[in-house]
Amino acid sequence: MKLAAALKYICLVKSSYCYESRPRSEDKRIFPLDPELEKALKEMTGYELTLGYDKATPYLRWKHDRIWNHKKVYRHMSVLKMLQPRSIKRIWIKNRRLGLSQAPQSNRRWEADMTYVPTRMGNRYLFVIEDIHDKEVVGAHMDIRSGAEQAIEALKQKVDENQK
Repeated sequence: MKLAAALKYICLVKSSYCYESRPRSEDKRIFPLDPELEKALKEMTGYELTLGYDKATPYLRWKHDRIWNHKKVYRHMSVLKMLQPRSIKRIWIKNRRLGLSQAPQSNRRWEADMTYVPTRMGNRYLFVIEDIHDKEVVGAHMDIRSGAEQAIEALKQKVDENQK
């Protein structure tokens, strides 16, 4: 009986049957540093030191007229401790700043908004001042005109009322 037929009968793959484990040498993945590339990296000064390996690779190719692989440049910069810190990806939270703007108690922080209200006599502009803490309408001003003067006027009236 042939080996392939016997292995097929017992549902075993030939590569598993013939596998020989070899002791793994510790220095298998260690590569010696290229002296030319190491010298070129150590010569970098000033702005060049801020380059990451991806931008340093074409720069070194241009300056020294040599072709070095970007993986090799990365490995050398890693050994020489010249890599830039990696940027940390953060989870985007919608309206992150709103959490910081919450008022601890009432009448500490107000929010203002202006909108128009359609009426039978035409549009009227409504300026509303709202307390952030309890969402209570602190003050409102309705007028035919909408401008900074009217908004400031409504705000001043409300501040004067609170000071009394």
